[in-house]
Amino acid sequence: MNVGVIGLGKLGSPLAAWLASKGCVVNLYDNDEGVMVSLAQGVPPVTEPGLDDLWATCRDRLVPKGSIASLVYDSGIVFIVVPTPSLATGAFSLEYVKSVTQKIGFALAHAIPYKLVVLVSTVNPGDTESLAAEIETISGKRCGPDWGMCYNPEFIALGLVLKGLDMPDLVLIGESDSTAGAVLDNFYRKMFYSKTRAYYPQVHRMSLASAELAKLLINCYVTMKISFANMVGMLAEATPGGYVDQITDAIGADRRIGKMYLTSGLGFGGPCFPRDNKALMRYACQRGVLTLLPEATIATNRYVLVSLIDTIETNRHPGDLVGILGLTYKQDTVVITEATGIDLLKYLGDLAIGYDPLLPLYRDNRDAIWKSADVLVVTLPLNEFKDLSDTKARVIIDPWRHVLEVPPGTQHIQPGNYREMDR
Repeated sequence: MNVGVIGLGKLGSPLAAWLASKGCVVNLYDNDEGVMVSLAQGVPPVTEPGLDDLWATCRDRLVPKGSIASLVYDSGIVFIVVPTPSLATGAFSLEYVKSVTQKIGFALAHAIPYKLVVLVSTVNPGDTESLAAEIETISGKRCGPDWGMCYNPEFIALGLVLKGLDMPDLVLIGESDSTAGAVLDNFYRKMFYSKTRAYYPQVHRMSLASAELAKLLINCYVTMKISFANMVGMLAEATPGGYVDQITDAIGADRRIGKMYLTSGLGFGGPCFPRDNKALMRYACQRGVLTLLPEATIATNRYVLVSLIDTIETNRHPGDLVGILGLTYKQDTVVITEATGIDLLKYLGDLAIGYDPLLPLYRDNRDAIWKSADVLVVTLPLNEFKDLSDTKARVIIDPWRHVLEVPPGTQHIQPGNYREMDR
């Protein structure tokens, strides 16, 4: 099938390459001229592990289009993967989505065959239905008999996007009607089917509103689990003989809980987790529903950063240079949205220097940190930070309990483990 992907950002580009790798001809459009130049040159416009190689492999099936209208005409399914930035209220902005759906509406007025419009971008509950109604008005075509609408958010982690697309835990389909849901369901079954492949994700079909809520609630639950693990770490650190990893290993062995995301370290950040919690709180408030859980999750996440700053301040001397090791919000990505390392650099100012192997602005700071930093803070558990024995650091703060080798005489602080000498 010929499909279209509108929006070639950190999710749209990997999605396009993955679909092409499954045999689809994928029509591409982005309103950013720089992105379209990259597409014309046959290279992906974003950085993601494995994407360059996959793009090169299926380059002939990745077809840039000059307009949304031409993309719609030549595609049976159109995926919308554009940004939905957070507003001051916490709600998701539909500015970019509406710009796309309005053009789709005009294209559908002249497109005779059945088309399926699939919204991948995260939106507020109720938004997909209102977008569908607007497309109906513009196109003069009825949603259901003439075309279909689905809400189909992805549950992926940056740095592991291609793996997440190929082996998802679930495929979530919110459908305007049963025909639309069946078209997308059958499409995915073909994408995942292989005589040699044993992995088949669960497909959950539901109403548009249920899918919109499910997307937010999954991320709310994951972040709640992260904050819980960090609370365990703080309790273990305050308890004589307490070791957080022993505790979370035991807790995670219970099948009702599980070990994924149950690691005490630093708080969550990135482009999805914080804003999805805020959007859920805002929606619940509008509907008169109490939101103590996401509120406590966000508050705990903030306190984890405050606690780390307290540890730094307690253990550094006036004038000490603090080295921040890892500046992205997680490993294997270049995204710095709400990243702890960046927050620390802003807080410490001229008394801090950051290093991250993936960020051009900071990748050359390694030698300076190794030779000059008095205090090191390991904000990402990268393999190159396991051995810090050749640094001059007097103090190493290791929230992930990741460092194996430190210089002789260096104070190695591992938050989450009880430190009797400090009590």
